[in-house]
Amino acid sequence: MKFDVVIIGSGIGGSAAFAILSSGGLKTLLIEKNPRPGGSCSYYIKDGFQVDWGTHMFSRGHKGPIGRVLKISGSRHEVEFRKRRKLSVGRGFGIDEIVLPGEKWRLPFFFYDLFIKLRVPLREYPNVIKLLYDIATMDEDEIKKWDDVDVETFMRRYTSNERIVGFLSFLFGLYFVLPPWEVSAGEAILCYKRMFNDWWLSYPRGGAFSVPNAFIRTGEDYGGKVILNAPVKKIIVSKNGVKGVYVDGIGRIEAEAVISTTSLKDTVLKLVGEKFFERDYIQHIKGIRSSKIAVQAKIALKRPIIDAGCLTGGVSLKRNYDISRYTIDDMKRVYKKIEEGRIPDILPFYCPIPTNFDPSLAPEGMQLITACMVAPTTEVPLKDPPEKWHEIMMRGLEKLLPGLKEEILWVDFISVKGAENWIGKTGAPAISTAQCPGQVGDRRHPVRLPLKGLYAAGDCAGGRGIGTELAAESAIECSEAVLRDMKNMVL
Repeated sequence: MKFDVVIIGSGIGGSAAFAILSSGGLKTLLIEKNPRPGGSCSYYIKDGFQVDWGTHMFSRGHKGPIGRVLKISGSRHEVEFRKRRKLSVGRGFGIDEIVLPGEKWRLPFFFYDLFIKLRVPLREYPNVIKLLYDIATMDEDEIKKWDDVDVETFMRRYTSNERIVGFLSFLFGLYFVLPPWEVSAGEAILCYKRMFNDWWLSYPRGGAFSVPNAFIRTGEDYGGKVILNAPVKKIIVSKNGVKGVYVDGIGRIEAEAVISTTSLKDTVLKLVGEKFFERDYIQHIKGIRSSKIAVQAKIALKRPIIDAGCLTGGVSLKRNYDISRYTIDDMKRVYKKIEEGRIPDILPFYCPIPTNFDPSLAPEGMQLITACMVAPTTEVPLKDPPEKWHEIMMRGLEKLLPGLKEEILWVDFISVKGAENWIGKTGAPAISTAQCPGQVGDRRHPVRLPLKGLYAAGDCAGGRGIGTELAAESAIECSEAVLRDMKNMVL
């Protein structure tokens, strides 16, 4: 078999590149190691529930890079992103409940309510309002100046109130699966600015899989081919560059270009091999920092117990600890324990509720909650066993969701090791090239690797954005590079 381009991995990055390159006239092959495509946006079926492998919300819906992929590729397959009047509720941290509204015009009331419930001193109002105003209005050149500064430092430019810094830093670090002192302020500002401008935080009808499925069907419409159950063992390289891939059970597949959507470490060190790169480049790749990951719980309920699209929050299992006094120092203690492989005393949660956007994802009258709690990657040995993480996670969720225990039909836990086995990235980081200072914007790894015909797409190189949207934007950038390079080769 011979193709113009082979793409390794069918998550958002791989499937988006598949749609664009196939529509661009290239003979394109998409290879997936699993029996079902979609990467972390794939799913499984259990007792009538369609359950996401990952834990997803989509910050910009059709208005962001996912919509751009469909437009660029001329797709006839739509993805319907749905919103809720109650987009998300926040609980814990000393707050009974704070509701993030679906209507943009209600945001000033949301922030006022937040200030009251956080007990923000009146003297701090001008500072926090200026912070929010600057994020909403900052231009691209100013944002770039903050790329190599962390979120905590940025916050302290506006306020020294530890409670405000702690709570807002938690929100700013949430989407990047990193503590705020490791998140690039420029990346966070840009992502939140885009999200608030578009205001389409949502979830797709048909589940998260509807996004890569639309991309894959688009690619197939243009003659692209998909092979499942096909683990790529090696990227074939000669002195002149990439020659194709070697696939377990299939053998050699020739190609002029290969796009890898796994981590750069796995691509360079495992699929290609160190001998094909300069020593300085290998050291650079080995030094790339990844994000944390999460322990996940998929919870099937007999009936709905929450009407919002998502639940975020934090609870403490420590006796005599007042979580309403939660500060960034408390957060640092949480992450210190996580980095040691231990369960923290304060548990941060992020819990999308897919069936509140699309009831058809569960049997009639039932509810599905997809919960996650930050955890170390598999490269950190766990001092507390997975079973303990699961037990503590459920105890925390029962505090945030009164009545949860009585309504449970079943709970599936996905450990970090389980996520690694499905996604295929060593360590299973949520973002394989973390969005930290030195790894975003102009200093993010380019989509072209220093080997002719080798490219990267997904969360590992290029692009800016939150999670799936980072992967889609990277795929657009990568596809443009491949099409440009292929055109130059023909000329």
